[in-house]
Amino acid sequence: MKNRIFSIIFISSLSVINTAVAKDNLNDLTAYMKYLTERDTVLAQNIANADTPGFKPKDLSDYSQSSLQGMKLTTTNSKHLSLEGESKFHVMNSEILELKPNGNAVTIEHELQKKSENAVKLQEIANIYSKSKGMLKTAITGHN
Repeated sequence: MKNRIFSIIFISSLSVINTAVAKDNLNDLTAYMKYLTERDTVLAQNIANADTPGFKPKDLSDYSQSSLQGMKLTTTNSKHLSLEGESKFHVMNSEILELKPNGNAVTIEHELQKKSENAVKLQEIANIYSKSKGMLKTAITGHN
Protein backbone atom coordinates (compact mmCIF):
# COMPACT_ATOMS: atom_id res chain seq x y z
CA MET A 1 0.00 0.00 0.00
CA LYS A 2 2.82 2.42 0.89
CA ASN A 3 4.50 1.73 -2.46
CA ARG A 4 1.26 2.49 -4.30
CA ILE A 5 0.83 5.81 -2.45
CA PHE A 6 4.46 6.68 -3.14
CA SER A 7 3.96 5.89 -6.84
CA ILE A 8 0.89 8.13 -7.03
CA ILE A 9 2.72 11.00 -5.30
CA PHE A 10 5.77 10.52 -7.55
CA ILE A 11 3.67 10.49 -10.73
CA SER A 12 1.76 13.57 -9.55
CA SER A 13 5.05 15.37 -8.86
CA LEU A 14 6.33 14.55 -12.35
CA SER A 15 3.11 15.87 -13.82
CA VAL A 16 3.53 19.18 -11.97
CA ILE A 17 7.17 19.46 -13.10
CA ASN A 18 6.28 18.65 -16.72
CA THR A 19 3.46 21.20 -16.63
CA ALA A 20 5.84 23.88 -15.33
CA VAL A 21 8.39 23.09 -18.06
CA ALA A 22 5.66 23.18 -20.71
CA LYS A 23 4.47 26.58 -19.46
CA ASP A 24 8.06 27.90 -19.65
CA ASN A 25 8.25 26.65 -23.23
CA LEU A 26 4.99 28.42 -24.07
CA ASN A 27 6.36 31.61 -22.51
CA ASP A 28 9.51 31.30 -24.64
CA LEU A 29 7.43 30.78 -27.77
CA THR A 30 5.26 33.78 -26.87
CA ALA A 31 8.34 35.96 -26.41
CA TYR A 32 9.77 34.84 -29.77
CA MET A 33 6.44 35.61 -31.47
CA LYS A 34 6.58 39.07 -29.90
CA TYR A 35 10.10 39.52 -31.31
CA LEU A 36 9.02 38.42 -34.80
CA THR A 37 5.96 40.68 -34.67
CA GLU A 38 8.07 43.69 -33.67
CA ARG A 39 10.60 42.85 -36.39
CA ASP A 40 7.76 42.77 -38.92
CA THR A 41 6.75 46.27 -37.82
CA VAL A 42 10.32 47.58 -38.21
CA LEU A 43 10.63 46.03 -41.68
CA ALA A 44 7.24 47.49 -42.71
CA GLN A 45 8.44 50.94 -41.59
CA ASN A 46 11.51 50.52 -43.80
CA ILE A 47 9.30 49.76 -46.80
CA ALA A 48 6.97 52.67 -45.98
CA ASN A 49 9.98 55.02 -45.94
CA ALA A 50 11.51 53.76 -49.20
CA ASP A 51 11.16 57.25 -50.75
CA THR A 52 11.96 59.33 -47.65
CA PRO A 53 15.15 61.34 -48.25
CA GLY A 54 17.99 60.32 -45.93
CA PHE A 55 16.13 57.35 -44.42
CA LYS A 56 18.32 54.41 -43.39
CA PRO A 57 16.74 50.96 -42.95
CA LYS A 58 16.55 49.46 -39.48
CA ASP A 59 16.21 45.95 -38.11
CA LEU A 60 16.12 44.22 -34.74
CA SER A 61 19.28 42.63 -33.40
CA ASP A 62 19.29 38.85 -33.53
CA TYR A 63 16.91 37.16 -31.14
CA SER A 64 18.44 35.75 -27.98
CA GLN A 65 17.42 35.22 -24.40
CA SER A 66 19.47 38.27 -23.45
CA SER A 67 17.12 40.43 -25.50
CA LEU A 68 14.31 39.35 -23.19
CA GLN A 69 15.85 40.71 -20.01
CA GLY A 70 13.31 42.87 -18.27
CA MET A 71 10.37 41.49 -20.24
CA LYS A 72 7.72 39.98 -18.06
CA LEU A 73 4.86 37.88 -19.33
CA THR A 74 1.53 38.89 -17.88
CA THR A 75 -1.89 37.35 -18.12
CA THR A 76 -4.56 39.87 -19.11
CA ASN A 77 -7.15 37.17 -19.58
CA SER A 78 -6.87 33.52 -18.68
CA LYS A 79 -6.67 32.74 -22.41
CA HIS A 80 -4.34 35.58 -23.45
CA LEU A 81 -0.67 36.31 -22.80
CA SER A 82 1.02 39.63 -23.36
CA LEU A 83 4.39 41.17 -22.68
CA GLU A 84 4.17 44.14 -20.38
CA GLY A 85 6.33 47.20 -20.66
CA GLU A 86 8.22 48.78 -23.51
CA SER A 87 10.07 46.80 -26.13
CA LYS A 88 13.37 45.43 -24.90
CA PHE A 89 14.49 44.40 -28.38
CA HIS A 90 17.39 46.38 -29.77
CA VAL A 91 16.64 48.30 -32.99
CA MET A 92 19.79 48.82 -35.02
CA ASN A 93 20.75 50.22 -38.40
CA SER A 94 20.45 47.61 -41.11
CA GLU A 95 23.10 46.79 -43.68
CA ILE A 96 23.20 49.39 -46.46
CA LEU A 97 23.22 47.70 -49.86
CA GLU A 98 22.55 50.74 -52.00
CA LEU A 99 22.46 54.49 -51.39
CA LYS A 100 20.14 56.56 -53.59
CA PRO A 101 21.00 60.15 -54.60
CA ASN A 102 18.51 61.48 -52.01
CA GLY A 103 20.40 59.62 -49.25
CA ASN A 104 17.77 56.89 -48.84
CA ALA A 105 19.28 53.44 -48.30
CA VAL A 106 16.16 51.25 -48.45
CA THR A 107 16.25 48.46 -51.03
CA ILE A 108 12.62 47.40 -51.34
CA GLU A 109 13.42 43.93 -52.72
CA HIS A 110 15.75 43.20 -49.80
CA GLU A 111 13.24 44.46 -47.23
CA LEU A 112 10.42 42.42 -48.81
CA GLN A 113 12.61 39.32 -48.73
CA LYS A 114 13.39 39.83 -45.02
CA LYS A 115 9.70 40.51 -44.31
CA SER A 116 8.69 37.33 -46.13
CA GLU A 117 11.26 35.20 -44.26
CA ASN A 118 10.10 36.74 -40.98
CA ALA A 119 6.45 35.94 -41.80
CA VAL A 120 7.33 32.29 -42.48
CA LYS A 121 9.13 32.05 -39.12
CA LEU A 122 6.20 33.69 -37.34
CA GLN A 123 3.74 31.24 -38.89
CA GLU A 124 5.94 28.28 -37.93
CA ILE A 125 6.26 29.47 -34.33
CA ALA A 126 2.51 30.18 -34.12
CA ASN A 127 1.82 26.62 -35.28
CA ILE A 128 4.27 25.17 -32.74
CA TYR A 129 2.72 27.35 -30.01
CA SER A 130 -0.78 26.18 -30.90
CA LYS A 131 0.23 22.51 -30.90
CA SER A 132 2.19 22.89 -27.65
CA LYS A 133 -0.74 24.57 -25.97
CA GLY A 134 -3.02 21.75 -27.13
CA MET A 135 -0.61 19.11 -25.80
CA LEU A 136 -0.38 20.92 -22.46
CA LYS A 137 -4.17 21.08 -22.24
CA THR A 138 -4.37 17.36 -23.02
CA ALA A 139 -1.72 16.58 -20.39
CA ILE A 140 -3.57 18.58 -17.75
CA THR A 141 -7.17 17.63 -18.51
CA GLY A 142 -6.76 14.33 -20.31
CA HIS A 143 -9.01 15.66 -23.11
CA ASN A 144 -8.20 17.13 -26.53
